[in-house]
Amino acid sequence: MAGTLADELAFPLESAGWAPDAMEARIAELLLAFGLPREARRATAALSGGQQQRLVVASALAAGARPHSLAARPRPC
Repeated sequence: MAGTLADELAFPLESAGWAPDAMEARIAELLLAFGLPREARRATAALSGGQQQRLVVASALAAGARPHSLAARPRPC
């Protein structure tokens, strides 16, 4: 990861052709949902491990992943 949290979340949205205003709103929504709104301008390298994990999930959702596809698969018995 490189840049800021906002940069990391903006990349998949920019790639998908989102309008700047819509991107800004979606980034704010994801940061809030994952408890990271105060970290938006923080460098991703400076995040704790837990914050990095939350950012990865938020990035996947920004890129269009469905929440159920992010869940852990059950282990076979």
